[in-house]
Parts: sequence; C-alpha cells; structure tokens
Amino acid sequence: MTNAIFETKEILNNINEYISNSNLRVDFLIKELNISTVTYYRKLKYKSFNVDELVKIFSHISPKEYDQWYLNNLLQKGLEDEKNGKINTTAQVMNEFDEKYLKK
Repeated sequence: MTNAIFETKEILNNINEYISNSNLRVDFLIKELNISTVTYYRKLKYKSFNVDELVKIFSHISPKEYDQWYLNNLLQKGLEDEKNGKINTTAQVMNEFDEKYLKK
C-alpha cells in the first residue's frame, strides 16, 4: 500500500509534464473532469487532483494502457468471483429471466 501512495505522489508531481506531453487540449480535460478552468489550474499548480480525476486524466492520456488495465481488473474480479462461487450458470440466469419477464 505504501508503494501505491508514493507512486500516486510521483504521478501528481509530474502531472503537468504528462499533460503537456500528451495531445490533449486543456479545455477537453476541463470538460471531462467537470471542473472550472480556475479549479483546473489551481489543482495543476498545487498538484491536488484526486484519484478519480487522475484516472480520468490518464484514461485519455494513455487510452490503450488504461483499457488494458481496466479489462485486466475486470478479469481478475471475475476470476475472484468464480473462485468464491459468486457465479451463476447459464441455466440459472435463463430461469431467473423467465421467472422475471416471461411468467405472469
């Protein structure tokens, strides 16, 4: 956990460089983050973007890397659900569907 904190701090310390080196326009990021221009520049100056904002920024700076991370994360959650028995068979899903939507 400590590594994650220091990695996040390192990202925040270099956020201006990451944004500057990307092809993204500042007005696009401001719109995506749903913040005002003043707030954006304040957060940039004081390196105060929160984790959700960093995820949005990097999903646009490195979309392929973000998509790979996101899909891998979903896969890991699915494998964990399977391991813990939190899955339904196709027959169970179909029966639930039939009971909910087809039977009156």
